[in-house]
Amino acid sequence: ATTYGHYLMSVHDPAERSMIELESAWDSTNRSSMGAGALAGTSWPVDRDLVSELLGMNGILENGNDCEGSRDHFVSVLAALSNLMDLSSRFSMEMNVWTTEEIRMIEVAPEYCGQSSMMPQKRNFGSVFERQRNDATRVFAMLSQVVTLGYSTPHGDMLQANATTAPTLEGVFTAERALGILAGIIPNLSANKETMLKYAREGFACSSELAAERVRQRGVPLRPAHTTVATFVRIAWDADVTADKTTGEMLDEAAVETLGEPVGFTTEQVRQYLDPVHFVKVHTSVGGVAPKMVRAAARKAQRRLETAAKRHKERVKAINDAAKKLDREARRIIGK
Repeated sequence: ATTYGHYLMSVHDPAERSMIELESAWDSTNRSSMGAGALAGTSWPVDRDLVSELLGMNGILENGNDCEGSRDHFVSVLAALSNLMDLSSRFSMEMNVWTTEEIRMIEVAPEYCGQSSMMPQKRNFGSVFERQRNDATRVFAMLSQVVTLGYSTPHGDMLQANATTAPTLEGVFTAERALGILAGIIPNLSANKETMLKYAREGFACSSELAAERVRQRGVPLRPAHTTVATFVRIAWDADVTADKTTGEMLDEAAVETLGEPVGFTTEQVRQYLDPVHFVKVHTSVGGVAPKMVRAAARKAQRRLETAAKRHKERVKAINDAAKKLDREARRIIGK
């Protein structure tokens, strides 16, 4: 069993890793190739480092043929964006299911809901999530195109290498639009707590805790304990009994069937160990679903995000400062 907060953190963490990959891609992309010539450099007395500085870049690509023939930075950008869009697609798939009328674990804010062209009763928010998956495929296609253009192409100044710019930009623009929409949706999703709790209590997602308690309290080896609980769940399913309605007698029946002797847990104990509230409370390991662990993880993530935001502001400032310096240098030359 899990919680909505724990689930959202599981979405945040790979998104953060992808953003770190994107930052790394920025470092390799934001380098100047001016002065490489066709591939051999130039006989003119150019200052390559000055041009890089005036454009707000992180430095130069040194080797002239590398400047002309390599496009690994484009692959890095699209690979990082593909990771993000893959995550966006999977998240959107689940939200599309969880927001359905039959399930309704999640509600979408009205401003993100449209109206069906045919069915007036339909709140058309599913298409928002469907478009995320459509856009993900476009980014994947752009990555495939860039990689394929470089496949079996000589490592030099080739048209195929030059042709990688357009699909890279298309992938960037597609991901920027899609992720921007998703960033607006997520804060405007609301969880139907009672509905979620009802589903969790009726289901058997917490059965592992019942087996664990049998190991702890009765000293039964883990595998036989799991076998007994698996049989117990089957008995309940066959009787069309939900987890919150099971009894100690049902567990004893399963224990006798599998190990030849009853467990001796009361009905109250069985229902407690199967209860998701109890399950969440006792799973306090690092990365676990206990609220205090999720809150601790969220606080650490918030600090990392603040640090990442500072890094981004520094990058923007460096570009703006370079633009001002470039303008001053241009005016000085024109003035002379």
